[in-house]
Amino acid sequence: MISLAYKSIFAILLCRSVSVAAASSVESLYVLYHDEAQESQGCQAQTVVGMRALLVDQTYSIIGAQSSSCAEEMSCFVSSSSDACQSLSKTYEAYGALVPGTEEGTYFNCANASPSFSRCYEIDKCGGSSLYPSCTFDVLSSSGLAENLDSILSDDEAVEKRNDNVVYSLYYTDDQCSAASFAGLRGFLVDESGTQLPTFNANGGDDAIMCEDAMACLLEPEGSACSSLNPQSVAEITVGVEDSFFRLCVSYDAAEEQCENIQHNSCIESPAYPGCYFRLAMI
Repeated sequence: MISLAYKSIFAILLCRSVSVAAASSVESLYVLYHDEAQESQGCQAQTVVGMRALLVDQTYSIIGAQSSSCAEEMSCFVSSSSDACQSLSKTYEAYGALVPGTEEGTYFNCANASPSFSRCYEIDKCGGSSLYPSCTFDVLSSSGLAENLDSILSDDEAVEKRNDNVVYSLYYTDDQCSAASFAGLRGFLVDESGTQLPTFNANGGDDAIMCEDAMACLLEPEGSACSSLNPQSVAEITVGVEDSFFRLCVSYDAAEEQCENIQHNSCIESPAYPGCYFRLAMI
């Protein structure tokens, strides 16, 4: 049996050494999981049931799970400590790092996360997943995801959701939340309390932090890229869903929780990440 240290998170069989493109500290790739029951359609935007950013060249650890549907398995991809995840049978824990290849659109999972990345597996396009057996998956760059977000997300509250267990908070650098200004996203399990994220200017902090840099703390709160920015506070976040709006509750540094209703399609200035605007949406 292949040890976890050398097993690809996505169970890719091709193994070879590669040279990889240089990446900034907050460059990210997005792993998208699709409902395997719709495998005949391939990995299309309309079959996505879960997604998450992984920082390039940064070591990750992900808990796999098995259930009757890909949507249920996504609870572990979004939050492995959640009650929803704990109730599922586990497959295995995978860790490593994602890196882009030298050819555009090629990506590698490097299970031995060393400076040389000598143990790397090329990620197949629309491959099967041993981590989440009810899913298929693919990987997109940040710009590639931004181009497909309108097709992936459902902003219409009347439309049936492919996964009604997760709300995504999407961040942008302009006040229109346009695709060209997409900066990053994070999923929150509906009504799950206790999600904590390092933040910056909730109390009038340093606006010198750029939105794009601040995304390191949204995408990988415990990572070195975030800690190097010296975030000033911690936000505890809970997101709920009502008939016609989202319910966002935030407590900064254990202060009293403040809640607000956010309408679908609203683009709102972020109090936590300077220069950022955000919207909430589901798949």
